Amino acid sequence: MELPDIEACLLDFDGCLADTSRPIIVAMNATLASRGLAPINETEMLPYIGPPLLGSMVTILGDRGADPSLAAEVVDDYRARFESITVEMAATFPGVAELLDRLSGLVRLAVVTSKPAVYARPVLDRLGFTEHFEFIEGANLSETEQKSETLARGVRRLGNEFESSRAVMIGDRRFDIEAAIANGIPSIGVTWGFGTRVELESAGATLVVDQPSELADAVL
Repeated sequence: MELPDIEACLLDFDGCLADTSRPIIVAMNATLASRGLAPINETEMLPYIGPPLLGSMVTILGDRGADPSLAAEVVDDYRARFESITVEMAATFPGVAELLDRLSGLVRLAVVTSKPAVYARPVLDRLGFTEHFEFIEGANLSETEQKSETLARGVRRLGNEFESSRAVMIGDRRFDIEAAIANGIPSIGVTWGFGTRVELESAGATLVVDQPSELADAVL
């Protein structure tokens, strides 16, 4: 399926711009250990990277025989650990820096993430990416907001005169693709993050790419 002429790229944070796999596991297991709970491995954690964390934490606690009603408290504990760990361990994927350099000035760039912006911005600062973006739109601090709601705000921030079909949502999980469909805009799935080509295509991505250079070619 072909993309329309693109004037704005709305990029996901985790798994698209930043490789947060290691910080997520380190912070989560430190949080679980502090409560005497069994650790989580990367395979088990994968389904929980992308959707709002509060709902995921309910499941993680329940699987470990802990009280799911403590989820909000445990999320706060996790976030406190993650905030510092993720900046210290800030990493991206090969080719992403070059992608942003290539797109800057040619299309509008912004971040739309299910992570509260207060947690994403320091990592983007550390990676030297912040200057590329008009804005960083994140989920609310309650951790209950669906990606479609966050994306809707991001689209509105492009301006009342902006034709939304000229924007594209770029992300690595089905939640990004489903949010784009809900908002009536095209989407590009990227396979260098946490999702697979099968997941992204099954969700209805307009296009799926494997390399940042392919993404730049598709947009331009």
